[in-house]
Amino acid sequence: MALRQIYTLGDYVKFAQTNFHVEYTSIADLDLYRFENLTCVNENQAPREANLLHIGKYHFSAEGAPAAWAHVTSAGITYYTNKPGHVCYRIPTQSMSRIYYGRPFDLMFPAEGSQRTSRDSDPTQTIKAVVIESIINFAYLITGRLPYIRNVKGRDILEDFKFACLSFYRANGLSIKAEHTPLEQFLVDKEANSVRTAKHKSRRVPKKTRVRTKSESTRIVPAKRARFDEIIVDVEPEFGPSYVRTYTRDYLSNSEASVHVQQVQEIDTLRAKVAAKELKIQSTRSKLADEKEKRRALKVALKQESVERRAVEAQLEQLEDARAKQTALQTALDQERTDRRAAEVQLEDIRSKRLAIELVLEHEKAERCVVETKLKANELDLAHCRTKLEDQWAKINEMQSAQAQAKSEAMAYKARYEGLKTYGREGDRRLAIAAFSGIGRQQMR
Repeated sequence: MALRQIYTLGDYVKFAQTNFHVEYTSIADLDLYRFENLTCVNENQAPREANLLHIGKYHFSAEGAPAAWAHVTSAGITYYTNKPGHVCYRIPTQSMSRIYYGRPFDLMFPAEGSQRTSRDSDPTQTIKAVVIESIINFAYLITGRLPYIRNVKGRDILEDFKFACLSFYRANGLSIKAEHTPLEQFLVDKEANSVRTAKHKSRRVPKKTRVRTKSESTRIVPAKRARFDEIIVDVEPEFGPSYVRTYTRDYLSNSEASVHVQQVQEIDTLRAKVAAKELKIQSTRSKLADEKEKRRALKVALKQESVERRAVEAQLEQLEDARAKQTALQTALDQERTDRRAAEVQLEDIRSKRLAIELVLEHEKAERCVVETKLKANELDLAHCRTKLEDQWAKINEMQSAQAQAKSEAMAYKARYEGLKTYGREGDRRLAIAAFSGIGRQQMR
């Protein structure tokens, strides 16, 4: 398989389903991996929040050792360490051999010499380091924390992942071993016990009282035959040795034939039962294996679906946030347009009012000019009237003075007339009347 620069979760799953789908289900359990949000400090002592994966302990493996964490980014994997409640500090590259991996990472590589590296070797380039790094990358992918990972070391990451899965599967004792069924094991144990009992009993029988020797029969003596041996060995020769030997041989021949036939029948019956049981067991095993495989595949599919669902939900939330922001922007834009239109209307109203005010001012200015003209004309008329009035007053004064003079003259003439009246002078009286009449005509003029 050609090496790639970028790997996704689909690449891992496709490779595992094709080559080691059974072992893959054991390592795809999300409960195996523990993530925590912790504060990390980089080389510049700048703190930042990160989602770290717990991988074991650092510096030593005893109780109370600092925890070891891994963080995957586009630039690769960075390792951190901290004590409970403290800030995480970066582990130097030359000190990575002091990382003691915990569950499940310690089961993904053989334990022999796994914690030892030479001083001249790069701890990040050891077989164990790259194998476990493939699992760390897989943990970030299957939990949906990264959409993809980069092959920064130029290795076959999928083969390293396969090695880790197989090692983890074997370390947990999940490999299938060929074992006897309970019925088969019972028959094997029974046959072995029969052989051991027969051999043990044959050693206890004295040579002069043994029924059969090795030269007479080379087959294995079954358990029932061993019981007959015990009975015959204990018999006392009542009618002599030859009689007992002949009787015993005949009896044993007949008994052996019947026992052999019975044993053959029992063995055939047991074999038939074993074969039937074996068929049932095989069918049950196949069904159980199929059910387990279906359950594992379904579990993997459900986990994959849950991961994809989380990713889709995250995308939907992002889309909803973007849509809400777009709606808010559109609302703000509409409000701004409305405000702008209102401002334009107000501006037009102000302009129209200004024009009206200017027209009013022009009209008032014209009226003011007319009023000023009228005032000037009135002032001229007033001046003319004043002149006329002064002339009239002058004439009135002259007339008053003339009237006063005439009155005085009339008084004089009246007095004179009275005097004339008194003295009876008729001629003077006429003269006075004539004079008085002339003064009246002059006043009338």
